[in-house]
Amino acid sequence: ILAGVRAPSRGAHLVIFGTGTHETLLRRLAQNPPAGWSLELRAPARDFARQLSRYDLALMPSRYEGLGLVAIEAALAGVPVVATDTEGLRDVFPENYPWLAKPGDAADFAAKPQHALDRPTEWRATGLHAKNFAESRFSVEAMALAYRQLYRQALHRLSENSATDGSGPRP
Repeated sequence: ILAGVRAPSRGAHLVIFGTGTHETLLRRLAQNPPAGWSLELRAPARDFARQLSRYDLALMPSRYEGLGLVAIEAALAGVPVVATDTEGLRDVFPENYPWLAKPGDAADFAAKPQHALDRPTEWRATGLHAKNFAESRFSVEAMALAYRQLYRQALHRLSENSATDGSGPRP
């Protein structure tokens, strides 16, 4: 993917947090990155969400995510995200989000950060659009309200069932 993205004339620095099965490959890439790029590997960070605001873009070339927590954290921090349009990630972004790539398609994924790098004036608007969406769905307030509604529905069903079968309240 990185080889398919032309770095801006001033150069580009990519920071990768975490370790995994591709660590050896990434270390080799960091020692010999494509022209115009520098690459830094960092250990997983406990305060990762707080660090996100230091970066211009976040990249998530995932094949699958149970829930794209990193993408949610980046969006909430106002950092635009380039990600794959895969289960667990697509729900994190508003409809028609411009920087979602086809899963498993390295060329398409490379085209998305290239588009972003070629148009830095779009970063703020794209980040704000994702942030507003994430706040409406994933903020503490939004999630607490959703849980409150679920509990109310459960209590309503419980009281309906008690009234119709004559069994009275259930524990």
